[in-house]
Amino acid sequence: MFRCIRCGNTLPGPGQFCEQCQELERQEKGIGVPAPSATSANEPATTTSGASYCASCGTALPAGAQFCQSCGHQIGAAISATGIAGVEYAGFWLRFVAWLIDVIILGIIGFVLGRILDRPVAALIFQLAIGALYHVGFWVMQGATPGKMAMGLKVAMVNGDAIEFGSGFLRWIGYFASSITLGIGYLMIAFSKEKRGLHDLIGGTIVVRARS
Repeated sequence: MFRCIRCGNTLPGPGQFCEQCQELERQEKGIGVPAPSATSANEPATTTSGASYCASCGTALPAGAQFCQSCGHQIGAAISATGIAGVEYAGFWLRFVAWLIDVIILGIIGFVLGRILDRPVAALIFQLAIGALYHVGFWVMQGATPGKMAMGLKVAMVNGDAIEFGSGFLRWIGYFASSITLGIGYLMIAFSKEKRGLHDLIGGTIVVRARS
């Protein structure tokens, strides 16, 4: 059951405010227009003044927004900033195969390092550093690691922008959080509407199918 965070009334679906409180919020912000209505689940709600609001949570949207920056709700049909078409979220098993490919690549690198370096601690530190550079570097420069490229996937911010270094690093740190929760952080992908794992929530990212 969803409730308005302002008045506590029951909501018909996901969201932050009921229709009355949405109008009050806008009036308090100086907009003072009737509550907007959306034409479909993926279309932004609009007002007579031309302002747009997320149909899911009621947050004001900047012009041309493809995703709500507040809740990650899909607004448009494409993410032009990252070259992603269709905004089709990547499911659990597709992402699992991509992850497995990356694990194999990093495993080979780790094996070679273990043969070269005599000290296990030094080898572990190098593996962590290479793992961070591998993931964050590919996310920022290519939008995907080799594993995700092989599966036709891309990583982007929830608003459709290309992933930045800071967010990429947080996402990589999020991998550890997803792991220490006994894998629940990864399983969240299978049950999330936007197919986001714990590491996606930490980094503010989504994973979608890339343009062919």
